[in-house]
Amino acid sequence: MGDGNLADGNQEEVEKTENGFVSDPESVGPEEPPKAEEAGDVGELDLDAEVVDLNHHKLVRIDERIGQLRCVEVLTLRWNLIKKIENLNTLTSLTELELYDNQLTEIENLDGLVNLQ
Repeated sequence: MGDGNLADGNQEEVEKTENGFVSDPESVGPEEPPKAEEAGDVGELDLDAEVVDLNHHKLVRIDERIGQLRCVEVLTLRWNLIKKIENLNTLTSLTELELYDNQLTEIENLDGLVNLQ
């Protein structure tokens, strides 16, 4: 097994590295970033919450469920992967919105947020 050949038909082939350690070739390599469908989820939302903190959720977009928050006054979406502001136009009670450290390309779609400070 140490020479990189199969000892019998039931064993997986392993490779010998330069320093002599045996490794599994499938376990070697850098971690891949999460795919869009695997990245970030807002999880369960309390639709009556006044403060919603979704920091570090790896969100790639603002989920339409966020637009259903009835009483939210403070919405924190810091340190995500959001590129576009969307699904916020119904949050008329919103007074504070944090989008710091995202990947926004344009600031738009905020006209309906009449209480935003």
